[in-house]
Amino acid sequence: MLFQRLLTAAVLIPIVIFGVFLLPEHRFMLAVGALFTLGFWEWSNFVAKNIIFKLIFLFFGALLLLVLSLVKVDVNEYIMSGSLVWVLLTILLLLNSQKIHNWFGIVNAVIGFGVFSIAFVSMSFLRSEFGPSMLMYLLVLVWTVDIGAYFAGKNFGKHKLIPVISPNKTVEGLVGGLSFSVVCAIFGAYFLGFHGSKVILFCLVTIATAIFSVVGDLFESLLKRQAGIKDSGSIFPGHGGVLDRVDSLLSALPVFVFCLGIIN
Repeated sequence: MLFQRLLTAAVLIPIVIFGVFLLPEHRFMLAVGALFTLGFWEWSNFVAKNIIFKLIFLFFGALLLLVLSLVKVDVNEYIMSGSLVWVLLTILLLLNSQKIHNWFGIVNAVIGFGVFSIAFVSMSFLRSEFGPSMLMYLLVLVWTVDIGAYFAGKNFGKHKLIPVISPNKTVEGLVGGLSFSVVCAIFGAYFLGFHGSKVILFCLVTIATAIFSVVGDLFESLLKRQAGIKDSGSIFPGHGGVLDRVDSLLSALPVFVFCLGIIN
C-alpha cells in the first residue's frame, strides 16, 4: 500500500509542478476546473443516491465553476460570505439533529457548492496575485502536514483525536503535522523572501492554514462516515479519489489567501 502511494505521488508531483509553474493562467484554471468537477462528482455521493440527482448536482457544480472562471469577483468578499455560509451549514450538519436529518442532502449540496467555489476563486487569486511560488508553497505545506501527521500518528499515536469521526487520527498525529508545518514555514519564509517581523506573521499564517487543512480532512471523514463509504473514489491508486487528495487543500486555500492579504 505504501509503495503504491509513493509511486502515485512520484507521478503526480511532477505534473502538479509543471501545471503550477508553466501553464498559462487560463489553462491552469481549466485543469483545476476539470479536477474540481471530478470532485463534484465524488461529492454527489454525499448529496443523493439517485443517479439523476447526482448528475443534476454535477451539472450545476460544473456550471458554477465555469461562471466563476468568466466573471471577476471580489475575492475577499466572496471568501468571507461564502465561508460564513459554509461554517453555519457545517455546524448544522455536525449537530446531526433529527429535525434536519431529511435535509442532509440539500445541506451537503450547498456546502459542496460553497467549498469548491471558494477554493476555486482562492486558487485563481493566489496564483495570479501572489505568484506560482506561493501557490506551490501552499501545496507543499498541505502535503507536509499530511506526511507529518501520518508518520507521527503511525509511530507515536496513542490518543484518539475525534474517534467518532475518524478513528485512525490521533492527537500525536495532529501535533506531528503542526510541527512539520512550523519547519515548512521557516524554510518557506526564507525562500519566499520574507524578512523581519513578516517571518513571524508568515509562520502564524502557516500554522493557521495547517489547522484548517486538518479540519477539512476531518470534515470529509465525517461526510464519508455518514454516507457509509471508505474512500470518495479510486482515481489515484493508493490515495483514493480526488476528494481524498484535495480535502485539506479546499479548507486551507481561503484561509491562506485571506491571511496573506492581511500581512501584505
